Amino acid sequence: MGANDESDWYWILTVDGKTYYATGGCDYTGWDCQSSGSIQEVADIAAALALAPEIETYGERPIRKWLQAQIDGQLQVGVVDAI
Repeated sequence: MGANDESDWYWILTVDGKTYYATGGCDYTGWDCQSSGSIQEVADIAAALALAPEIETYGERPIRKWLQAQIDGQLQVGVVDAI
């Protein structure tokens, strides 16, 4: 749900029984030049959702709502126009 040189990406990941909250962004050239990223281990999916912004400052996107809809199976990952 992100875009080069625009909106960041947000992920909730589960790997080997652990849950992580991750974010990242890059400039128009992609991840090679100017980019950022962070990942944080959290207790569970609810804790990861609590770290996600309700409304993203840049673009005013409802990040937490989108992530919850993906978790609930109501929204395909990467598709945001459906809700």
